[in-house]
Amino acid sequence: MTNEGGSTSTGFWASIHLTLLETYWPVLIGSAIACEVIATVSARMAKTSSAAYRGLSRANKFDWRMKIVSLVHSLLVSAMSFPILVDPAFQQEPILKYTHYSACLLSITCGYFIWDTIVSAMQISVNGPGMVVHGLSCFLVFLFSAKPLFHYYGAVFLMFELSTPFLNAHWILTKMGILGPRLKNILQALVYIIFFFARILFGLYQSFQYFGDVRAKWDHIPFFIVVMYSIANVVLNSLNLFWFFKMTMYLVRGSKSDKAEKKAKVN
Repeated sequence: MTNEGGSTSTGFWASIHLTLLETYWPVLIGSAIACEVIATVSARMAKTSSAAYRGLSRANKFDWRMKIVSLVHSLLVSAMSFPILVDPAFQQEPILKYTHYSACLLSITCGYFIWDTIVSAMQISVNGPGMVVHGLSCFLVFLFSAKPLFHYYGAVFLMFELSTPFLNAHWILTKMGILGPRLKNILQALVYIIFFFARILFGLYQSFQYFGDVRAKWDHIPFFIVVMYSIANVVLNSLNLFWFFKMTMYLVRGSKSDKAEKKAKVN
């Protein structure tokens, strides 16, 4: 098996067994900087062009920045992940295989989560520690892809982001006061359907595949990384099932409410 884009240097990153960062740390840092640029530019544009934005609370203005950057990141990484998933070389060797392309993708994601963690920490008095813990946990999970390991499964989990653009668009349009009932129903349906296929069907299938692949390469993976990734796998899928249940209940309640309103109007 031939891997592309690796580094044979013995510098700092290699000394802590994150070899690929010898080559790709500029991508990681550049990604974090790009996130802040996107957040700042989008907020300033909204401030000058939208009275609705200017009327938002401090917490909602913070959420605006986070959701705009999250939307851009999710669109980018979802599109970039697909070629890895259909690459026969990655399908044949999903644990150890990596390329220049996959290293760039996962470095971009690490940069995003660095930015997410830092910005969340700066606003911890507003939103609490939960977002900091989430951002830091995701950063650490993707960071160890630089050993290099799990580039295929990194792309798998990034495909979970397919529903994020629609979810964030729903939030943004709602705060701007321009989300009509028809568009609201369309976005909610898209989030629900895509979430089910990307996170539940595809996600659970790939999770079972992950455990089989790890077992086959057990001797090639540090034990603490197996434990960390396996826990993250179980926790993430459990959260996906929980969120899907909550979305289902929300839609059921909404449907019953709509039927009750129509019945009241008829009477």
